[in-house]
Amino acid sequence: MKTLLLFAALSISINLFSQNTFTDTRDNHQYKTVKIGEQVWFAENFAYKPENGNFWAYDDNEQNVLKFGYLYDWETAKQIAPEGWHLPTQKEFETLLNSFGGDESYDAFLALKEGGTTGFNALKGGFYWFDEGYEGNNQVSMFWTSTQDDNEYAWDCRVGDGGETASIHVSDKKSGLSVRFIKD
Repeated sequence: MKTLLLFAALSISINLFSQNTFTDTRDNHQYKTVKIGEQVWFAENFAYKPENGNFWAYDDNEQNVLKFGYLYDWETAKQIAPEGWHLPTQKEFETLLNSFGGDESYDAFLALKEGGTTGFNALKGGFYWFDEGYEGNNQVSMFWTSTQDDNEYAWDCRVGDGGETASIHVSDKKSGLSVRFIKD
């Protein structure tokens, strides 16, 4: 009986969190992906260098792109998704967080953090405040959503901002945040 229960638990785990890969044909960069519940997410920060828009390598060091991807302003982040993927909405990030306890949740932090239980692997790649410079490397992951708050701000999802939580906030659209896409 114990063996059967263990096998059932492993089957559920495999169905809830399964990994795969996706290759962006524009630059042949291969990204890990992870299925969490019914959603399929990039399991790495986006590292595509667009021809237009605003984007930055953390500390203006291209070596940081290899691990952390680029930081994009909101307008650029909305335009660079590969075919079949899109910038997640605030609601899609909320669905992800709600799978593990909701906004401001320690359990969501444990699930999504680098090396966490789901394979989402939120790297603490910091951010770029357009008027102040780079901050937060090795402290926080900040991911744009496609959801606007007002003319100046848009919603983002943060993992590890000043503590061990995952939460939804707003950032100035001109700032540079990481991007994780979700499958259409």
